[in-house]
Amino acid sequence: MAAADGHTLFYTTNTTQSANQHLFKKLSYDPVNDFDPITAIATGAMILAVPMTSPVKSMADFISLARRRDVNYGAGNSSSRVAGEMFRQMTGTNLTFVPYKSNPQAIADLVGGQLDAMFADTASAMALIKADKLRPIAFTGSQRTPSFPNLPTIDELGIKGYSLTYWGAMYAPRGAPREIIQLLNALIVQGVKSEQFKAVISNAALDVFTSTPEELGAFQLAEAQRWGRVIKAAGIEPE
Repeated sequence: MAAADGHTLFYTTNTTQSANQHLFKKLSYDPVNDFDPITAIATGAMILAVPMTSPVKSMADFISLARRRDVNYGAGNSSSRVAGEMFRQMTGTNLTFVPYKSNPQAIADLVGGQLDAMFADTASAMALIKADKLRPIAFTGSQRTPSFPNLPTIDELGIKGYSLTYWGAMYAPRGAPREIIQLLNALIVQGVKSEQFKAVISNAALDVFTSTPEELGAFQLAEAQRWGRVIKAAGIEPE
């Protein structure tokens, strides 16, 4: 662990801070006690996508196919995997998880037709969708994304209550001086709210999401409980 002097910061996501504790029997870190929250940074969601060669052109097509036969989907992070398992549980479809070390590897196989589908983070899938190399079916967020305003949410398409998002935030090693945490919070929030930063993350279909250190700590705990419920309900056993 780096020195707790405020000179080393850790930008991470819900995977390390809220999901991994439910996906692994043992972690080499404590997502709560090893870090001091500084501020949330951004939030986003995923796109259910299929190869352009797929016969699937709508949610109805996808569900029909996944009820007739096994449909394999790839995932290289917890958000993509849980999105698929949550969908499988809520729809009673035959989705088979194919593990990858990272989402870009899975997306490459999706484009190549080795996978039937993927719940891909919007930033990774956006350019391929716009280049007509992937076909978007639905968005996992509770509201449509401005990046694809004509793409309906999964909830809109009849899977009521379906919503899965991810987030990123900034932390310091546990024990950083309080005044340093407060200063970092003020400076980072100011930068995150700038028009330049908003323009950058909008290109990745992300939304600005800031907080106080205390708000981030409470949000992380609530998210850990939410992800725990989703992972348990999806039947995912810790590895």
